[in-house]
Amino acid sequence: MADPGWKVRKYRPGDEDGINELYRRAFGAPRSPQEWRWKFQEAPAEPPSLIYLAVDGHRIVGQYAVLFFRFLAGGRPVLAAQPADNMIDPDWRRGLGRSRMQRALYRAIQEDPLRAVTAFGYGFPNREHYRIGRKFLEYRDLGPVEVRHRSLTWARHVRRLVGEGRPSRVWGRVEARVRGRLLRFGHPPLNGVRVTRLERFDDRFDRLWDRVSGAFEVAAVRDRRFLQWRYGSRPACTYTILALERGPSLLGYAIVAVRAGPVRFGRVADILCLPGRGLAERLLLSALEFFLEAGCDLAECWSPSGGVYQEVFSRFFPRRIPEPVRAVWKRYDPGLEPSLFSCLSRWHVTLGDADGV
Repeated sequence: MADPGWKVRKYRPGDEDGINELYRRAFGAPRSPQEWRWKFQEAPAEPPSLIYLAVDGHRIVGQYAVLFFRFLAGGRPVLAAQPADNMIDPDWRRGLGRSRMQRALYRAIQEDPLRAVTAFGYGFPNREHYRIGRKFLEYRDLGPVEVRHRSLTWARHVRRLVGEGRPSRVWGRVEARVRGRLLRFGHPPLNGVRVTRLERFDDRFDRLWDRVSGAFEVAAVRDRRFLQWRYGSRPACTYTILALERGPSLLGYAIVAVRAGPVRFGRVADILCLPGRGLAERLLLSALEFFLEAGCDLAECWSPSGGVYQEVFSRFFPRRIPEPVRAVWKRYDPGLEPSLFSCLSRWHVTLGDADGV
């Protein structure tokens, strides 16, 4: 077989600039060194990541990388791997070169000694990567994740008609206040329960995870350390912590974010709460109120099929896009029960389990 002109090797310190340049060429957007370090070197798992590169001389032309996360699966603490930022230089996407490079990178990841300590892999591929994964990477379907949304105001239509000037801003503020009052109608306050906005994650989040984690057969560990990394320290991203409290006790939380643009999205990145009548509802009501206050047009969340929060998500986010997100998996540890991967209802999955928010 002819020499392809590139070689596969493991990441070395100092490759970051070349990786970010490949990211810019592949995805059409820049990424800062700080964002790269946060994602691939600071995640709270040991190790945080594994990266293999295709190198043509001094130029990085391909990458296959996985992030490692601490999981509870069937009551066991395990290490799981999620593919991230896998990319091929546009100059190498023509003909058979692309698939050859992808297979070589994937084979290198699979043959790395870290596979021996990885319980399973999982991910949420787009349509193209799903097709490649099913054909070459032995992806198996876990189930659909519904992308649900809710229209918050008509302000985006007013902006389209009259522009971004004062009339549309006044309309947006007035409508947001009216919609907020309508939201609260039919949802009386819970006795002694309040929702507050926190600046940081404290040790109560560890205790909440210890109490709630048994409700899920498979879930990424959402302790204080993970939450601080995922939502408290990501460069150039702002998240708001909505804490559901009764006295000094933490009953649950929702992590929310706002995506600016011509249409302003409010997104529920994460949610977790104790079982109890009205608790999840109170968190989602507060999330929608936050989005209205922030001038959002639409609100969005992920709702795994059969998940713990599916029913309440379907009430607060009544519409869903026609094509769900595909969740896939590959088991490495034969000691894990196959039933854990039989359907997504056994898992706890939110938008924050992917890196799109």
